[in-house]
Amino acid sequence: MKNIYFLFFTFFLAPFIVKSQNVDEVLAQVSQNHMFTENAGQIYDGDDVFRDDVAFVATFNGMNVYFTNHGIVHQFYKVEPSQYDLICAGKIENPYSYEEWEAINKEIAEGKFEGDLIMTKKEQYRIDLEFPGADLSQAVGEDLRTAHYNYFHPNYNDGIDNVSNFGKIRYQNAYPGIDLVFYFEGSNLKYDFEVSSGADISKIKMLYVGHQDITIDEDGNAIVQILPGQITENAPVSFQLGANVETSFILNNDTLMFDVPDYDVNESLIIDPELTWATYYHEGTTSSAFTYTRPQWDSEGNMFIVHDTYNKTVYPTVNPGGSTYYDASAGDNGLQLIIMKLNPDREIVWATYYVSSQSASTNFTNQGLVIDGNDNIYCVGHLFFVYASPSPAFPLYNAGGYYETDLGNNRNFILSFDNDGVRRWATMFNSPSTTSSSGLDLEGLAIDSNNKLLIGGQTYTPASWVSIPTQNPGGSHYYNSSPVESRVPTLHRFSTSFALEWSTYISRGTASSYCGNVNTTIDLDASNNIFMASDANSTYSTVNPGGGAYIDGTGGSGRKISIYKFLSSGSLNWCTLYGGNASANSVIWQDIRDLRVNSAGTVFLVGRVNTTNFPTYNPGGGAYIKSTLSTGGTSVCDGVILKFSNGGVRQWATYYGGNGTSDGTDFCGLGMDEDDNIYVAGLSRSTSFPCQTRTGSYNQSSMSGAYAAVLLMFNSSGVRQWGTYYGTETWFSSGGFAADPWVCGGAKLMMLGTAKNTYAITTLNPGSPAYYEGSIESGGTTTDFFAEFSIGDVSGSDATITPHAAVCINDPAFNFTAADGGGTWSGTGITNATNGTFNPSVAGAGTHTITYTISGTCGDVDTETITVYALPTVSASASPTTICDGSSTTLTGSGANSYSWSSGGTGTTTVVSPSSSTSYTVTGTNTTTGCSNTAQVSVTVTPLPSVSASATTSTICNGESTTISASGATTYNWSHSLGTNSAYSVSPSSTTTYTVTGTSSGCTNTASVTVTVNPVPSVSASATTSTICDGESTTISASGASTYNWSHSLGTNSSYSVSPSSTTTYTVTGTSSGCTNTASVTVTVNPVP
Repeated sequence: MKNIYFLFFTFFLAPFIVKSQNVDEVLAQVSQNHMFTENAGQIYDGDDVFRDDVAFVATFNGMNVYFTNHGIVHQFYKVEPSQYDLICAGKIENPYSYEEWEAINKEIAEGKFEGDLIMTKKEQYRIDLEFPGADLSQAVGEDLRTAHYNYFHPNYNDGIDNVSNFGKIRYQNAYPGIDLVFYFEGSNLKYDFEVSSGADISKIKMLYVGHQDITIDEDGNAIVQILPGQITENAPVSFQLGANVETSFILNNDTLMFDVPDYDVNESLIIDPELTWATYYHEGTTSSAFTYTRPQWDSEGNMFIVHDTYNKTVYPTVNPGGSTYYDASAGDNGLQLIIMKLNPDREIVWATYYVSSQSASTNFTNQGLVIDGNDNIYCVGHLFFVYASPSPAFPLYNAGGYYETDLGNNRNFILSFDNDGVRRWATMFNSPSTTSSSGLDLEGLAIDSNNKLLIGGQTYTPASWVSIPTQNPGGSHYYNSSPVESRVPTLHRFSTSFALEWSTYISRGTASSYCGNVNTTIDLDASNNIFMASDANSTYSTVNPGGGAYIDGTGGSGRKISIYKFLSSGSLNWCTLYGGNASANSVIWQDIRDLRVNSAGTVFLVGRVNTTNFPTYNPGGGAYIKSTLSTGGTSVCDGVILKFSNGGVRQWATYYGGNGTSDGTDFCGLGMDEDDNIYVAGLSRSTSFPCQTRTGSYNQSSMSGAYAAVLLMFNSSGVRQWGTYYGTETWFSSGGFAADPWVCGGAKLMMLGTAKNTYAITTLNPGSPAYYEGSIESGGTTTDFFAEFSIGDVSGSDATITPHAAVCINDPAFNFTAADGGGTWSGTGITNATNGTFNPSVAGAGTHTITYTISGTCGDVDTETITVYALPTVSASASPTTICDGSSTTLTGSGANSYSWSSGGTGTTTVVSPSSSTSYTVTGTNTTTGCSNTAQVSVTVTPLPSVSASATTSTICNGESTTISASGATTYNWSHSLGTNSAYSVSPSSTTTYTVTGTSSGCTNTASVTVTVNPVPSVSASATTSTICDGESTTISASGASTYNWSHSLGTNSSYSVSPSSTTTYTVTGTSSGCTNTASVTVTVNPVP
């Protein structure tokens, strides 16, 4: 038997973590699991060289860990985002004027900008763990995980799909008979040595390359000093058969070994040191996700997220460690795009990495992701190339519709994937130019009822900038290809085959004004009318649809909200500005961050304003109303909520926020449920944000930090139902919030953001297989979180079908059942759609899919398969099929593997002896399926002939003959080799039985006749004196028989006295048992002389 010894080591490395708290229920999820990703060709180094020496990589806590054939490489990194990225992402306020910002973007687009504004700085530190003398060439993955990754990269434009992830990796025979195994235990990366019997533990060596110092302290711990902090290998503890075994480290120069002086080599041994990182090289703004789009859900409840990250998983080319941090290569520190899919159990199903040669990111908007009616996803983003190398590159894919390949700074791309992560379309969206761009940002995505993609954006305008791709569909569609403003919103529509159908500037302002500066949002009603919101800093040319629609065309020096409605025909039906014109300083912020249209066609908008005279409107009925801006610093702002009818009539307008010192409250995300309740998410810097407790929900009425994420719930009439902070110094801006429209009977809210590590937030474990991390990051300043809140019963209908065992085709019909009633059944074999009646004989043999559909928004669909087995083809035979009465025949069944006979027998064969013609039934069963069938076989019984035998004289005397005869059959066969005649004359010498076999119709019978043969008596006759003289007498006597009869009429006595006168012969006939014989005696008579 092979004995295995275990040596355990642990890295306590807190991964990228996501936190949550609860409303009615709160669930947590992370965007990266603790897994080991295989190197399927996606890992390159900073010199763009593929690293085939890397077998696996794990990423967490601001660190990449590479598992190579020469050791374990730890790459710590931190990124200082560019000020430009921070401004675009809304993480800091834009300090530049419209004109200054345009000039900056113009120089960036033309590759002429010089300065630190656009520079991202990434520092990295590397330390290697080597195992001297080990063979690390046989690394294999174990515990295959559900999640898989897809990678698109300029080096592999067609992508590397289905890259596997594992829960464990094993270096087989790292030392002879010793495996080196890495795995995660909770948040900790551990490695074990599994030592087979006979292996030499003294061969195990560990060497940290790049450390500053290594010592063993008085407690036996190995202390490894590195620049980011300290690694502590706690003194190992060994166990054998449950008892402690003395174990310690040996430090030989810089190499760690083990001393286990006294253990039984024939028993297993566990050496268990513990390794911890005392600090981590991780900085708050460089956690895995920089910004998020809103999450989106498909028809099955799978959740999709797009975010960008500074971690590109580039193998470090710097040498290990020491006392210096290394700058990352220029161009190797930009943002990169990740699209993720999580199933309804909150388990990561796939993640697609979409990488440019320098930087590819979201457009820092909540609406940058959308899902169509076929569950295909679309997302947008932009590229950034500010370094001389590597040269601009980005993986694109021509799907046969609109397609552009021209790359450049701040140029936008559109990506589409199917529900399984297969790329459908990847294109740039810009007019080709080698010198500049249009300055376009695609920001708001929506899908109409025809599955067409609509995008709202904002752009700079010609002649200073390159024109956007325009397309006039004709008819009544609004179209403007020559805007007079310096910057305007844009609208674009693509067909389901990706053709550009409609693309226009939205030009309603005055010459050289700046409109569409912060964000453009979009949504559609059920009739495909398009609603958009942006901003403008000029007087506007309004469109009044009548019917009391809100209209304001007066602009100013600051930003006002601009609102548009395009009919399904494409005509501009409503256009207005909205906002105030006075603030506490010279800057006016009035920005819409999100827009949604509810099921009734009512339009809601949320954002932020800092104007003191923002027009509010109280509809009454208990709607929340705040009519004045909160007090605070000169830059204080409040969140705002606006509500308009489908025709543009204002129905509600309110500030929302609390007093503070600066900035105040900003609403960034908006969601709705099936009951048209609205949910608002944002960020508040006020400690007096108005909260409202909701029974059974997460309620936090205060926060002690500088800011916190906030959540609100209102009914469709604007009556507040719930208001709360979420944590302390939790950050939510630019995107990452939505309500799941897939849930029923309630709402599921998802917020994606970051939290300061100094303030813990409550977590809740939803259970396997969802990823869950319950502890805050130990290093750095922030931790990313996914927080899911559910209000009410979010389960909706449950169409889960109760599985049914396989049936036989001749089984009776039955009704399927499901968790909830009220649905409709369909599928082959369903004969009653309401009751779910399934008839196997109607369905036929085979496997059938049964579908149960509960219709409606809160409905559900489930499918279940049922197998109908065919009956075995049973046959029966008899050998022979016709028998004579009294004979037997063998019955045989076939076509099954178990049999039961009507005669009472079992088994494949049975023997029967019927007395008359009989039909037998066999039941054959296929023991695999349990299905039975029957077959019949008839046995014809022919009666035996009634044979008789007789003799004309049944008793004869020896020497006589008699005739024996047979009757009752067709043919005969006699014993004693007489022959086949029906009668014979026989003369047996002794009593003899004759048997005749008679045959008729193939059946035989026998009869016997006995001929009794009596022996002839042995008669003798004598005379007392055989010679007498005439006149004398003599006595003649007979013997040997029973009776006698003498001649000469003497009589029947046995003796007589006779006196013949002459010589006379006397004959006596003796009889015994009916047989006679004779004897004679002569009496000689001599004459008397």
